[in-house]
Amino acid sequence: MRGLDPGTLAAIYGELEEVLDTVPGLRVGKWGNSVNVPAALISLPQSIDRMTGGTIKLTDVVITVVVGRAVARESLSEIMRLTGAVSETLDPHDWQTLSDLTISHIEYDTVTINGASEAFLAALFHTDIAGA
Repeated sequence: MRGLDPGTLAAIYGELEEVLDTVPGLRVGKWGNSVNVPAALISLPQSIDRMTGGTIKLTDVVITVVVGRAVARESLSEIMRLTGAVSETLDPHDWQTLSDLTISHIEYDTVTINGASEAFLAALFHTDIAGA
């Protein structure tokens, strides 16, 4: 997008990582790096739009919260605990680099990370973000 400052995106993602890092028992990972579960991974946005007044809108930024093996019973209770904790952390936060973060929906699925042969249980938080 013409005129979009990469520093703005870096600041938004940096604050999002800092906030997620406050969730007890959750690590914030980076895509492409080794990930130790339970972990949160933040995707690139589906689209970036410039709104009236110069505000940017990031559509469908997916925060993937990954716990243990999908077949382990304790993984189910852990994903439920972390789903609540992440929601309770993101919703009331007083954002500095963005004006609004909306969780549009949460879906549960299995994902493969680090080239593992087995799937991990995950909650995918689909969010829309409006930059400040």
